[in-house]
Amino acid sequence: MNQRTLLSFFFLVLFIQLMSSNLLGQQSTEIEAYHVVILKSRSFNETELADLQTRLSNDGPFTIHETCRELGLMVIRIPVAASLRVYTIEEIIVAATHEILNHDASVIQNKTPLDVANCSN
Repeated sequence: MNQRTLLSFFFLVLFIQLMSSNLLGQQSTEIEAYHVVILKSRSFNETELADLQTRLSNDGPFTIHETCRELGLMVIRIPVAASLRVYTIEEIIVAATHEILNHDASVIQNKTPLDVANCSN
């Protein structure tokens, strides 16, 4: 290899390294999208909430995002990238909630995540 080829190869490797390691100071601007399920059950305490979060985490990529413990409301987020059908997601969440809280749970459509965060009845 002559000197010019070696130098070109060096700069090519350096450029690839810079682009792949974020040394240019650019951060990822990717925004993760979520499905949101709002669930209604009975009121619950911190221990039950922790147990439910553990159970949901074991069942899939589910996270409890907002709660109103007094009214038994929860906002559960599921990444859109999860390859599950909405009906299946709802069945898993309702079954897990029923098992942990020993009470019926249902998906509700007439509340928003903001309603849950504000404990709006």
